[in-house]
Amino acid sequence: MRQAGYRTVRHYLWLCVNTAALDCANIHRNHPTITFDDNHNRKIDVAAIVAGEVCKIEADLQALSPQELAHGGLGSVTTADSCAPIGLDGTTRKNQKKTTHVITSPPYPNRFSYVHQTRPQLHFMELVGNRSAATEIDIATVGGTWGRATSDLAKGNIAIPPKLAGVLDFLPQLRGKSPLMANYAVKYFVDLNRHIGQLRKVAAKGFRGAYVVGNSRLSGVEIYTEGILARLFELHGFGVDQIVVFRRRGGRRRLYECAVCVRG
Repeated sequence: MRQAGYRTVRHYLWLCVNTAALDCANIHRNHPTITFDDNHNRKIDVAAIVAGEVCKIEADLQALSPQELAHGGLGSVTTADSCAPIGLDGTTRKNQKKTTHVITSPPYPNRFSYVHQTRPQLHFMELVGNRSAATEIDIATVGGTWGRATSDLAKGNIAIPPKLAGVLDFLPQLRGKSPLMANYAVKYFVDLNRHIGQLRKVAAKGFRGAYVVGNSRLSGVEIYTEGILARLFELHGFGVDQIVVFRRRGGRRRLYECAVCVRG
């Protein structure tokens, strides 16, 4: 991929190799964990799997219309912390374009660690070099609960901003059952509150957003994520148009996903 002939398509090839690395790894992906599987009987053809991924990307690109291809250069990718001041260098820029739309699905308050689950990709793509680096990412992540992140949550009670005190209605019951899970849930919503505060600074007039989230049950306590998220948006001056419940998840009773639709 580093050869000059592959320069124009190296990003596509890197996606293919990364996907193949996960498919070929000696692991079981058991929700919500991954385990090693060194004693398997699978026949792994790495070249064939990579070629298959290349064909998928080729088919997707060929399916694009000339009009869609013509607009391909209008998009941009900004690498930043969504809970920190928005900008490439962590600061808000004077001439930064306003955000007109956000469609996203943040983590749910269900202790699922995306860092833990994506360790094969993170190491293979050289985004992390060791276990401690992955842990640092998880600590900074909304809802991060892997390794030392869990130990840190067990120390005392996380401070709650005064405006959020009346919003986290689950807290008294959950704190009585599990102080650790209470801290985890508090951190989750405090992080989302920080994100919404930063979004408020860059939201354009007429802004529209859709946040897909799911409810949770921690230590037997129900957490209605969508309702709390809607109230956080209202605290920051956003309007909530509707909350759309669109599917049950995981085949489990009373667990569902919905979209919180907001406007600026």
